[in-house]
Amino acid sequence: MARQDALLDAAKSIRAAVAQDSRSNFSGIELTVEKSVLDLYWKGAIPAEVQSLVTRLNTRGESTIRVHTAKFSLGELNREVKQVMARPHTSFGKAVKAAPLHDGSGLNVAVDGSGAPLGADAHKQLVPSAASSLDTDVPVSLEVAPRAQPVDRMDDSSPYWGGGLMINRAGGNACTSAFGVKRNSDGATRLLTAAHCGKTGDNWVDGGFDTMGKVEGNWPYYETQLINTRGGTAVWHGSVRADQTSGSDATNKTVRGWAFPEVGQLVCSSGSYSGT
Repeated sequence: MARQDALLDAAKSIRAAVAQDSRSNFSGIELTVEKSVLDLYWKGAIPAEVQSLVTRLNTRGESTIRVHTAKFSLGELNREVKQVMARPHTSFGKAVKAAPLHDGSGLNVAVDGSGAPLGADAHKQLVPSAASSLDTDVPVSLEVAPRAQPVDRMDDSSPYWGGGLMINRAGGNACTSAFGVKRNSDGATRLLTAAHCGKTGDNWVDGGFDTMGKVEGNWPYYETQLINTRGGTAVWHGSVRADQTSGSDATNKTVRGWAFPEVGQLVCSSGSYSGT
């Protein structure tokens, strides 16, 4: 984890440069932490200012940055993602996820597989049936993703930490809280979770069916929704027992900030059912 710090600093610098150009042909980043390597993917010629940044970062000797030519830019692929998810139904089932491949080669799309029998040959069935009906002309890497299933969890309380059980009153489905955030305009705290868990206006309760709050906003593009409740500054850490109570190692980890997740980055997860 310590070794990747220099790589993440380099990735942050590159993304800051990319953000200065709304028409950037940036495609993506991949980290190989064990070798201290950052692979940068770019459609066409890399701009002089970005090349200069790469040269400076390489000169430091903390990591090695390699530049690769990509077929599509991130902006182009993001537009294709929106098209796919606007018409997600295929002959193999509904597309439940679409995302740009980090090397700019196309999209990764997951379908629920409800339109065809699942088995050893599921992927072979998937390729001709689902890919042909997706609303995109770019190459697609396909996978079968099972439908999300409800889970159970212990009873958290306000201010809510990340990694806790949440239940949507509208559909009864359960999700895991992400982490607390502070609104810049007035300093009010809120709680984040995944966009696919509900929609604006839905009411959430915790594991003890105490009211948490309503969804103030939902942004599928970022897989994020904002809940009007007091969000805490930590994430649950530790195991979950078979009876869905916290293990004896239950503690928490303080949230220090946010950043874009990079392909190859080491992370820890904390799920309301799976624990850490």
